[in-house]
Amino acid sequence: MRGKINKLIALPILAVLIIASMPAIIPVRGAVPPPVYLYVDGFTAERTAWTAVGTSPYLNAPGDGSYIEGTVDTAQERWFTFQDIDPSYFTDYAIDKVWLEGYTNGPYDTGVDFDVYNAGFDWLGSLYADGAPKWVTLRWVSGPVSDADPSLKTEAGIDAFKVLVYFYDPDLHGGPGNIIDSIRLMVEFKALYPPIPVLAVSPKVNTGGVSETFTIEIVIKAPPYVPVIDLYGIDFKLAFDPAVVMATSIVPGDFWVGGVFEWINYIDPSGYAWYTVTRPLGTIPGLSGSGTIAVIEFSVVGVGVSGLDLYDVDAANRYAVPIALLPQSGVFANAADITVNLRTAYVGKRHITPPEAQTLTAHVKNKGAARTTAKAHFVIWTEEGIEAADLYSQPISIAAGATEYLSVSWSDYAKLTKYHVEVTVLYRDPAGGWSVGLKGTEQSHWDSMTINFLVYP
Repeated sequence: MRGKINKLIALPILAVLIIASMPAIIPVRGAVPPPVYLYVDGFTAERTAWTAVGTSPYLNAPGDGSYIEGTVDTAQERWFTFQDIDPSYFTDYAIDKVWLEGYTNGPYDTGVDFDVYNAGFDWLGSLYADGAPKWVTLRWVSGPVSDADPSLKTEAGIDAFKVLVYFYDPDLHGGPGNIIDSIRLMVEFKALYPPIPVLAVSPKVNTGGVSETFTIEIVIKAPPYVPVIDLYGIDFKLAFDPAVVMATSIVPGDFWVGGVFEWINYIDPSGYAWYTVTRPLGTIPGLSGSGTIAVIEFSVVGVGVSGLDLYDVDAANRYAVPIALLPQSGVFANAADITVNLRTAYVGKRHITPPEAQTLTAHVKNKGAARTTAKAHFVIWTEEGIEAADLYSQPISIAAGATEYLSVSWSDYAKLTKYHVEVTVLYRDPAGGWSVGLKGTEQSHWDSMTINFLVYP
């Protein structure tokens, strides 16, 4: 099919026009800006045993006559903060990566490091002297510092970020100390919006019960996304799972001011829709801006998850010059995907004393694309394998992507007895019944979760 749309568009145009071929200008956003460097702008002494030369904040710029020097002493720490980032960057860009660099000089020993920690005392890596004065990145920990501290990918996280510098010399070398002259953050950006127009399924996430219908639009996204220029025609396919949904109709959208000529309007029951549309024959020029290219109606025929995947997208202007579009697909889901987050699923206490009640809680995340209702099933067993209780939490409605705590309280236990709890999560299925969600244990994700506790006398 690729290339067909150009022929389809060019033929009617040439029949009614004799015009110089002049490609339309396709808008492109400005390039991603170069990295931004944020230098130290604040200093707070935690311990002050080592040598600080010059004035606070000591590590603000290389070669300004201020620095800190590590010698044989250890456990010498300083907090350093950095310049704020210009908020205007966040209009069109997002932070992609943040690197921590140090300008160092010293006796080149691989065992002599300036260890760096964030405010949560997470070790970020080490800056070290490596010959003549130079900028060095963190060693022992690969990758950008934003991998270790994801808050650095936000404006607030950058502005609040501070590091603790700890001089570490495991061999207690004598002689001249290592020098760190400056530390800085190097911030790399990525574009928030693609440099070409986006053809998207809207809404991206869809749901519905069996026998219900829903409608999606195929749209050129509106600003701040790049608009399309001189679009004369477009050809695309959209794949779906026919066991879950079935397309029933395709009609042109409101982008096509003045009407359209539909070359192909086809729904294949095996699982795809094919649509080719241009402006009416003899109509010039193409259209620019954003809006709805097509409207597709679906019927829900089953339970599950179906992609709504755009592919084989071709577009052209009035001169049959291709226009690049970035497809963004969608999804339909009416079956929840429930998982137990085992790290926070817990009994209230590992040891309890009568008559204290035991609270049993499962931390549940809805990993599906639609809101669902879930409840937790707790089965309590003695160490000898005798079932002591079979309890259900109250059902709770959980939004897509959200987490909730599902709890029960239990006090019908015997003294000096060890118990373990098995937890399974159930969700309300589209037929109105309860289906088992994904289970989990501390070892795997296919068995029931087990937690032990002991009752004191």
